[in-house]
Amino acid sequence: MVPDAPSFAHETLGPAARRFGFSFTPDSRSFITTDRYGSLALWDARSDRVTENLPGLGSNHWGVALSPDGRWLAAGNTSGKLTIWDWTARRAVTNLTVPYEWYGKLRFSRSGNFLFAVAFNNEWVASTRIWQTGDWEEVTLTGKQVAGSWSVDLSPDDRLLAAGYADGAVKLFRFPSGQHETTFTNHQAQVSGVLFSPDGRVLFSTSFDGSVRLWDVSVRRELVALRGHKGMAWSPAASPDGRRLATGGDIPREAVKLWDLAARRELLSLQGEGQYFINLSFSPDGNTLVATTFDGIANLWRAPSWEEIETAERRKVAP
Repeated sequence: MVPDAPSFAHETLGPAARRFGFSFTPDSRSFITTDRYGSLALWDARSDRVTENLPGLGSNHWGVALSPDGRWLAAGNTSGKLTIWDWTARRAVTNLTVPYEWYGKLRFSRSGNFLFAVAFNNEWVASTRIWQTGDWEEVTLTGKQVAGSWSVDLSPDDRLLAAGYADGAVKLFRFPSGQHETTFTNHQAQVSGVLFSPDGRVLFSTSFDGSVRLWDVSVRRELVALRGHKGMAWSPAASPDGRRLATGGDIPREAVKLWDLAARRELLSLQGEGQYFINLSFSPDGNTLVATTFDGIANLWRAPSWEEIETAERRKVAP
């Protein structure tokens, strides 16, 4: 472990999150997850105890997402129905359709104005859908935007759509017009994840070639390729302050790598339980990192805030 790296405590939720669904509440004090049977529950983020079972929200769910403002809860079930709930009132607002066979992911844009759903069939072909949260109308995506894509993300201002493809390409499109802006071709294999930085200036991408690449959005060029994963790299997740990047690995001893974005170097590797750490996210306060696996295990690591770490480091060197 490098000297300035936080000391994470590793925890695993046994029966929880077996169906990939996991979402923090805006205050970071709780999270919503699916159990192995697809039922939803609200958990306390510090004690890892269920504080509220949610049978009224249905069962057999594969994914769940809570909007950044905590207003909307999206829950998809294996029959292909995606229900939008008023989270505070626990009231169903509308139903959408997401064809589902094997694996999927739900996520709201940073602005909260859009909901993404990426669902895979048994041949590993992904279907990508986007809806506006104002009226829940679907945004029309063209084949050139989503065919062969496994991951999409919207810039914080909702003006650019990024997509990663099976041939290793990363493309930027104007949103929602679909006008092609640029294509990056430096990856040598399937792009497994794309993500804009919190300020929208940098685009992160991960690939089956094991590299993590940073792209300058304004000048349309690669900034750096971060190397350290021995196998595939998955699911870039940026800390809310934009200072750290987490990427998933293939195996328990290399579950997650944490990168310092200013220094553009690896800080440490975190060990976890499971295989293929495909979904990563930070809590809104940046103090908890979660990685869920193909087999539905949620691994959580907790740390003090970066400010607390820096204060402690200054005290160490103070005369």
